[in-house]
Amino acid sequence: MSVKVKIQNLEQFKSNLKGYVNQFADKKQQQQVLRPGAVVLRNAAKKLVPKSDKDHYYYRKGKKTKILSGNLQNSMYVYREATGEVSVGPRVLRKIQGLESIGNNPKNSSGYYSHMIYKGATEFRDKITGTALIGNLTKINAAMARAVERVNKRIAKKYGLQ
Repeated sequence: MSVKVKIQNLEQFKSNLKGYVNQFADKKQQQQVLRPGAVVLRNAAKKLVPKSDKDHYYYRKGKKTKILSGNLQNSMYVYREATGEVSVGPRVLRKIQGLESIGNNPKNSSGYYSHMIYKGATEFRDKITGTALIGNLTKINAAMARAVERVNKRIAKKYGLQ
């Protein structure tokens, strides 16, 4: 079975093809493809982060803030970077003063102490995110492949290449 393509206006086709390639190379499109894989990685990494048996406390300027058990798990976050890439790691809240407790949901969790537990960001990456990546490559690739299909379909339709 052969496929025939009839091109009526070569210049318009070239223009559409160039626009398609430029759209897919855009940082926003790259993040739309990478983010679903990063979400799978984040969920797998959350399972590897140890959970304390008890709550802890943070003291600053005479104020006491309760750090709930599971705070570090809840702080795992998918970051969008300016380069078009995405990263996975603990989110750090800049201000936790005034809060009575942190860690009961992802929005108010802060993994500011992850480097202290793992003796550096490199160790955290090796033991948590690296291990999660290796163990879930097929799921991550499948999620990103579905995202590529969605983005491809949308861009191809926009430039009349479907």
